[in-house]
Amino acid sequence: MKRITALFLLFALILPITGKIAAAESVWDSQKVEEVATEYLREAAYSQYLYETHDLDRYTIESVPTDQKAILAEKTAGYAAVRENREIVPYRETEIATGSLNALVSNLELNKDMVAFYAYLGESSNTSYDFFTESYEILETDLEGDFAFIDLYENLDFKYSDVDFTSSASPHYFISLVKFNGEWFIMAVESDDSMYEVYRDSEFDLQQHIENFDNAQDADIGIELSEEHESRDIESYDVTMDRLYDRSNAANYALTYCKKGDMGNGSYSSWKNDNFHYGSNNCMRFVSQCLWAGFGGSNDTASIQACKAMDRQDENGTDKLVWFGRNVQSGLTTESHSWISVSVFDLYIHHKYLDSAGNPQTASSSEDRMRCSTYEVARTQNQMLSGSSNTNNYKLLGAAGLIIKPNQSIYSHAILITQVKDSSGVATRDTVYFTAYNGCYKNYKLSAVYYKGQSSNTGYELEVVMPGYLQNGNPSGDNYFYGELMPTLTTGSSKVVTAKARDTASTMCMYIYKPNASTASYSFYGSNCSTLQSSSITFNQTGLWRVVIRSSNSDPNPLATYTFTIRVASSTEAGNDPEP
Repeated sequence: MKRITALFLLFALILPITGKIAAAESVWDSQKVEEVATEYLREAAYSQYLYETHDLDRYTIESVPTDQKAILAEKTAGYAAVRENREIVPYRETEIATGSLNALVSNLELNKDMVAFYAYLGESSNTSYDFFTESYEILETDLEGDFAFIDLYENLDFKYSDVDFTSSASPHYFISLVKFNGEWFIMAVESDDSMYEVYRDSEFDLQQHIENFDNAQDADIGIELSEEHESRDIESYDVTMDRLYDRSNAANYALTYCKKGDMGNGSYSSWKNDNFHYGSNNCMRFVSQCLWAGFGGSNDTASIQACKAMDRQDENGTDKLVWFGRNVQSGLTTESHSWISVSVFDLYIHHKYLDSAGNPQTASSSEDRMRCSTYEVARTQNQMLSGSSNTNNYKLLGAAGLIIKPNQSIYSHAILITQVKDSSGVATRDTVYFTAYNGCYKNYKLSAVYYKGQSSNTGYELEVVMPGYLQNGNPSGDNYFYGELMPTLTTGSSKVVTAKARDTASTMCMYIYKPNASTASYSFYGSNCSTLQSSSITFNQTGLWRVVIRSSNSDPNPLATYTFTIRVASSTEAGNDPEP
């Protein structure tokens, strides 16, 4: 009995120790996986942006000795079943899902070639930075035997040396690793990069891409502008019923809601506007929101649900041309297809719609729509405007939408131009900067992604959309309020807030609320005016400040008010963004 008792006690001691060892190993493995993944991405970023030389292979299965590759191939073959059982992966139909060692190595080679090519683009255009910082937000680290998956964002903040504003991006990565001979190696890197989406399962010829780029720099072609470009403020504009587009407000809205901050949940940009609905196709949703802000959309639930400053359906429901978006509400259509689909929006601005069979049709000439100037920039074109228009009207590109049209069967894309900087007043891909929902790009150089000289098979044509006014955007014909939106401010900044009315208002009131406050911290009043300015206000609290403009404090009609937000953030997150 004593021997049995002694053995029992021995096993009782061993089991907890074994469990603690296993738990400790799991923690060590998780930490090692995260270390390998982030160091790989960090060195890739330094190679791409700062043109440093780093050996990325040392983190991947490409560093495994040749005489052990056969054993490694047997190991990676098990990746297929593990990946298949995962609820979420970036791409279901992709060659790396087979676990083939050749497919995995091709994936790693593609990522290295992409880094090298982007670096070549940057060096060729003499792109340099005053500062460049990187950080990583890990959403999930999952260990499954000798395989690991890590889902993370790479948050990049930097400032191009030749401009006076800051930029940022937050690419999304999904990295798969394998444990081989006791060490963790990266075996696949997937991302939301547009080039990766094109070439993830096809050959990327680095030298051919460099040659195409070099050859394209020697020539430029002209742009044929639409007739509306030279007459965007045409005489038919009705100051009472229509809404004129404010480029500065559209751009500043984008800079307020584009970035991924510390409170991100991994699903969306943490600076997104929760008054709107999100799902797939968020790139177009974001651009639609920016255009809506440019037309004087009030950022409050009641106005958005009522489709104020949008092209809504008429009472009889007979309109074919509509453009509106709102949050989910029972009994109402949440969004029009033109609000969320790049291709349908493109039809809408050209006075077309899709019939019940999905075929494009021209709408009645009597139907209202967003009046825009549009023209295409070919993949071989560097100038974004041509001739006298390029020199004299380059600022018209500010807050213009860009529709990215691929030559292959991949998704179209939508982005917004938020800065145009060139001392000569000539707009090119190198002097135009865009902001986008996907990748949380903020003031990112256009030529760094949509460069001149892309492949004829996989390149993109650009369609520039410069809004002019929204026909019948103010159907009641009443006077309305709006404000001057600002880019994200640094905590402690002092600014004057400006409220406006389309026409002279007998009374105008402006109330400024600190984040999460129900009582206004500042109040300002005016009479018989169309502009009302605050005193200098110090924005000393981070978060979203709210500005409400109405005719009087007792006005019961929420649709007679105008609301906009001012984001205040730390100096790291806010950057230094002058008015676009």
